[in-house]
Amino acid sequence: MKLLYPLAKRFIAGHDFESAIPVISKLIWDGYDITIDYLGELSKTKEDCQNAQQQYVDIIEYYGAIKAPIDISIKPTQLGLLLDKVDCEVRLIDLAGKAYEHGLTIRLDMEDSNVTQDTIDLCLRLHKEHPNVGIALQANLYRTAQDLTYMMEKGVPVRLVKGAYKEHINIAYQRKNLLHDVFLKQALRLVSDRCR
Repeated sequence: MKLLYPLAKRFIAGHDFESAIPVISKLIWDGYDITIDYLGELSKTKEDCQNAQQQYVDIIEYYGAIKAPIDISIKPTQLGLLLDKVDCEVRLIDLAGKAYEHGLTIRLDMEDSNVTQDTIDLCLRLHKEHPNVGIALQANLYRTAQDLTYMMEKGVPVRLVKGAYKEHINIAYQRKNLLHDVFLKQALRLVSDRCR
């Protein structure tokens, strides 16, 4: 991470949690809504998953203690979605409960299309017991219009993103101008739903 940080510092607050705290604090003080994402995905071992979970616990406890209104973005594969779905869900239930106690929200970050349905299913189960859990949906996927409708019907909070993963033309928009239009159309649906 330290090697990539100089190239990515426009988007990343720090190379670890401690170094990110002053940047995040200033953004909160300046009135910005903040989403914190402990970078990483596709954990390869149970220990990797446990380390990621502990980092999120530290984030929740730190910002919960100072009552900072933050959103926490979590990639399910970072907590073991591809290693053991049950263990992954148990870890997320623990984090969602802790975040709820502190008045914080969690969004399951969307990864590549291989885990889209698993992430949606996981979010729906978590949201039933933890209303502070929502999801990110990627506008570039053809399926997102339908997924967005379903999540809105279920009352699941959605963070809409364009999508950063390279996907096959059979499942995702490829042209930037078309994706831009699709993204705006879906964003307007979200805004109009919230204004009702």
